[in-house]
Amino acid sequence: MGAFHIQTDWIAFPGFPSVQNRINVIPSEGSPTLTGTITVQQQRGIAPPLELTSAIFTVSNGAPVTGFLVGGITEGGSHSVKMGDLQVSDPTYGFDALVDNPDVVTPRFSCDTADQRCFYPNGQEAGL
Repeated sequence: MGAFHIQTDWIAFPGFPSVQNRINVIPSEGSPTLTGTITVQQQRGIAPPLELTSAIFTVSNGAPVTGFLVGGITEGGSHSVKMGDLQVSDPTYGFDALVDNPDVVTPRFSCDTADQRCFYPNGQEAGL
């Protein structure tokens, strides 16, 4: 069996459920399925981030998953979104394996719950 690859395309609009949120896999061949979790985290300075909410996603046969909820932001402050627990399977090749890489985390952003919006302050990553 020759080598093949899977490209993952992830667009996240944190803080609100939106049809603009998208995860897609683009395989070089086969019919892979990618599963994993999306987790919203609140930064706590030098302490590890606090996980606020998490959702499981599944992407099959190159059909993007859209509109998933990246929410759970209950307080103002600095946040990020993490993609992890990734697993790829492909019945075409009898392949099923965990993705051996660290979690992927967005740059930190600020949230203002009174205005129900999240943003990058001055277009930059938010502080801890």
